Amino acid sequence: MTQDDDSGNVPKEEQSENTGQARKRLRGKEPLHAPRKYDFCNLRDAWPVDVAFEYAENGWFLVPVDARTGQTVTEDVSEATRDTDRIREWIDGQELTVGVVTGRVSRIVALVCKGKLGQGTLKALLAAKGPFSTLEGRERDATVFLFRAPEIDLESQEGVAPGVDFLGECGYFVPLQSSWGTQNMEISLLPAWVRSLVTGDTTFGIDDLVAAEGLAVLDHATTYQAAKAYKAIGWNLMPVIPDGTDYLAAREEQCIPKLWQKRTDIGLGLETGTASGIVGLWISDPALLDFWVRKYDLLPQPQIAGRETILCFQAPEEGFPSKELFNGAEYVGEKDYLVVPPSTVKGTKLRWNVGKEPLAALPALPKWLHEVLSDQRQASDLVQPISKGSQKSPKGKGPGQAVQFGVEARSYASRGWLVFPLSTGQKTPRTKNGLKDATTDLEKIAKWSKFWRNANIGVQTGANSGIVVLDVDVKNGALGLQSLEDLERKHGKLVTLRACTPSGGLHLYFRAPDQVIRNRAGFLPGLDVRGDGGYAVVAPSLVGGKAYHWQNSLLPAEMPDWLLTLITSTVKKGKGASLAAQEERFTYTDALRGVQEGARNDTIFRFACKLRQEEWEYDEALVIIKTAAGNCEPPLEQDEAIRCLDSAWQYFPPSAISDLGNAERFVARCGASVRYIEEKDRWLVWADHWWKANMRALFRMARGTIKSLRDEAMAEADPVRRKALFAHSRKSENPEGLGRMLEIAAPEVTIREEDLDRGDLVAFSNGVFDPGTGSLRPGRREDLLTKHVPIPYDPSNPECSRWLNYKGANPKVRTQTVKASKALDEQLGEWMEERCERGKGLSAGPSELLADFLSWHGEDVTAHKFGRLLSKKEGIKHEESGRRLYHGIKLKEKGQK
Repeated sequence: MTQDDDSGNVPKEEQSENTGQARKRLRGKEPLHAPRKYDFCNLRDAWPVDVAFEYAENGWFLVPVDARTGQTVTEDVSEATRDTDRIREWIDGQELTVGVVTGRVSRIVALVCKGKLGQGTLKALLAAKGPFSTLEGRERDATVFLFRAPEIDLESQEGVAPGVDFLGECGYFVPLQSSWGTQNMEISLLPAWVRSLVTGDTTFGIDDLVAAEGLAVLDHATTYQAAKAYKAIGWNLMPVIPDGTDYLAAREEQCIPKLWQKRTDIGLGLETGTASGIVGLWISDPALLDFWVRKYDLLPQPQIAGRETILCFQAPEEGFPSKELFNGAEYVGEKDYLVVPPSTVKGTKLRWNVGKEPLAALPALPKWLHEVLSDQRQASDLVQPISKGSQKSPKGKGPGQAVQFGVEARSYASRGWLVFPLSTGQKTPRTKNGLKDATTDLEKIAKWSKFWRNANIGVQTGANSGIVVLDVDVKNGALGLQSLEDLERKHGKLVTLRACTPSGGLHLYFRAPDQVIRNRAGFLPGLDVRGDGGYAVVAPSLVGGKAYHWQNSLLPAEMPDWLLTLITSTVKKGKGASLAAQEERFTYTDALRGVQEGARNDTIFRFACKLRQEEWEYDEALVIIKTAAGNCEPPLEQDEAIRCLDSAWQYFPPSAISDLGNAERFVARCGASVRYIEEKDRWLVWADHWWKANMRALFRMARGTIKSLRDEAMAEADPVRRKALFAHSRKSENPEGLGRMLEIAAPEVTIREEDLDRGDLVAFSNGVFDPGTGSLRPGRREDLLTKHVPIPYDPSNPECSRWLNYKGANPKVRTQTVKASKALDEQLGEWMEERCERGKGLSAGPSELLADFLSWHGEDVTAHKFGRLLSKKEGIKHEESGRRLYHGIKLKEKGQK
C-alpha cells in the first residue's frame, strides 16, 4: 500500500469497503502532533475553497459533503484527503462543501452537543466533572468541542449522553466557517470523564440530567427520552392522541419508554393519582392563576404550560377523583391523566415552568383545594378574577370620579382581554383607531392612563379576547329582559359572568366558541350579540353618572348549543319581530325622516349597513346617521347611533348570490349541527346527545337555508339585489342546487372518521356517561359520538353496567347501537314498501340499496347486517354473479309511488 505524504490520497484500486482497512490506509505513520494554536478567525468571510485549504494545511483530512443536507456524498470516509486539487474539484461549481474527518487520521476527536438538550447535559457534566478549555466551533444546530485523538481507537457513538454525540474513528463534522469567532486556542487532551462515557465505564442518562437540572430539560427532549425520565421518577406512562385530548387504542400496548421509540406519532401522558404520586390543577384563565398565585403563595410551583396552565402537586392519600371546580378550573385526580412535555396539544408545545426543582419538592395539595375536594368548602369561594373596586356601582359620584383606567385596564388585560380607552362618561372610543387599538400590552395601557386617567374601559369581543357578550337591552322600552326570561324559562338559567349596565340591562359573558361569531343586533327583541368586530363597556365605567358593575365573579361559561344555534341562524319574520324588520323595504327618505320608538336601533343599523355596502366614507356616513338618529321619535342617542354605525362598519360584505354564497349561509345557520366525513362521503347531524346519519334532517336544514333567501330578499333595500335574491332562491330549490350547496359547504365542517367514538364515553338515550367523573352529563358536540345505547342510564339497571364494563374492558371496541332485530326487520319492510319495487328481471347491487336505506333510516347499519336481513325477505330472488350478490328488487324512479 502506498500513500502520498503530501496529500494523503489513496489510489482507488487500493480502496476497500471495509472501514477498518480504510482507516489503516488513511492513518499516517508520524506520531501525534504536539499541542499547537489554531487561528481560524480569518475564515469568517473567506471563500469556501480557501477555508477547506486552511483546514487541510492544519493537518485535517476532508470529505465531500452535500451543502444542503450535511451528508457525505461518498459511502464512507475512505476518500478523505488533503489534496488541494481534489478539494477544488469538489467545491468549484457544485453544491458541495467539506466535512472534517475525525479520528487518528486527522489527530482529532470531537464532542457534539446538539440543541438545548445537549447544552443542558454539558452544563450538568461540567458542574459534576470539572470544566475544560479547548477549541470549539459550530455545525448547524450543534456545538463541536475538539480534542486531541488518544493513542487508542475510539469509535464514533451517538447518544453517549442526552443530546451529546462523540465523533471518533471514521466520523466527520461540517463546521460553519463563521463559528470560529476570534479564537486562537489549543486543542486539549481528551478528558478522562469523556473517555469513560465513550467506553461505557460511566453513564449519564436523561434521568441523571433531570435530577441535576430539573424537569425543564425535558422540554427539548424527544418523547422517548422524556418517557425514560418519567419512568425513572416512578410515574406511570400513558399514550395519548397527538392533540392530547383522549386515550389511544395504544393503551393496550405495554406502556414502557420503548413504545414512544416506536410510536413517534403519539403524545406522552402520565397517569395521575396515588399510583404515580402526582395530581394536577388545570386552569384556563390567566387572571385566575395570577389571583391564586398571589393569594395562596403558590410559587415556586411546578407548572405545565401551554394554551392553559396545569399546577402539579403530590397526590393526596384520599385519592380524590377528577372534578370540575367551575368553568376554567378542573382538578385532575385519581385514574386520570396529564399530557406532559414535550408533547404538543392543539398546536402548542407543552413546557415545564420550573427551574432546578428536585422531585421530592413536589408540593403537597394546598389546604384550600383539599377542603373543596372533600366538600368542606364551596368552589365558588376560590373565584375572584374581577377587582373588588368593580363589584359595586358607586353612588353619588359624578362621571369619571370612580374610574381609574390604568388599574382596571391592567386587570382585564391580565385575563387576556384586549382593552382600549373610551371617552370619559361615554361609550365612544378615545383613540384614533378605536377598536383596532385594543391591546393587552401593559406599557401601552400605562401610556394611555397618563393621558386619560379617568377614561371608560372598552374590551374587544370575539376570538381575539376569547369572549362573546350577550347584550340585554332595556333602553327606550326594549324588551331584552323579557326575551332573556323567556329563553331561560325554556332552556334553563344561563350561569356565567354577568354585568349590570347603567340603563338597567345586562351583559352576559361567554367563552368564544370555535366558529366565528359576528356582531348581531336584535336577533330577538332587545337582545344583541357582541362578537368579532365588536366591543363591550366594562366596570367600573360610567355613563350618565351611573356605573357598570359586575353582578357576580364567575368566569365566562361555554355558550350553550341552543344559544349558539339561535344567534347564528337567520332572522325569521313573525309576530315577535321588530317593526322595521317586518317592513318589506325602506328608502333613504324613510330612514332620514326617522322612525318611531321600538324600531330605531334596527332601522339605523340597517341604514348604516346599506351605506357600508355602497362604499360610503365613514365620515360621510357618520353625518348621515347622526341626522337620521336625531329625526327619530324620540331622538336616538348619538352614542347609540355611532355604535350602530361602528357595528355596520365591522360587518363583512353580504354573502354572494351564488352556490358559494348558499354554502356560506348554510354553514352560518347550521354549521354547529352538521359534520361531514370525507373518507365515507357521509353527513352527520346532531341529535340530542350524539351525531347520527340523518339525511332527511340534513336536507330539511338545507331547504331551510334556501328558504331563508326569501327572508333576506324581503329585508333587502336595494330593488336590484332583492330581485336577484328572489330569482336565485327559486333556482336553488331544486335537488341539484341543494347538492351543490352541500358539496361546497362540506370542507368547512369536515371531521376525520378516526376521531369518532374515541375514549371511554358512553352515550345513553338520556345523556352521556363520563367514567372520568362517574356521572351522567348532556352530550357535547366535541365528544364526536355516533354510537349509543338506546336505553336511559340508570345506575341500578344491570344492562347499563354491562355496557359500561364492556366498553371499559375493550377500549378498541366502540359501543354498538342496540336495536332489536325484529324492529330493524320491520323498518326494512317499511323501507321496501316505500322506496323499492320487486319482481322478475329486477336487480340492484347491495351498496346502492344500503346507501338509500341509511339515508331513509337515519342510523348506522352495517353492510353485513343489512345483507343478512335482506336475504331473509320472502318474495325476493337472490342471485350471485361475479362474486357479487344481486337482489330481485330495485329503487323506484323519482316521482314513482
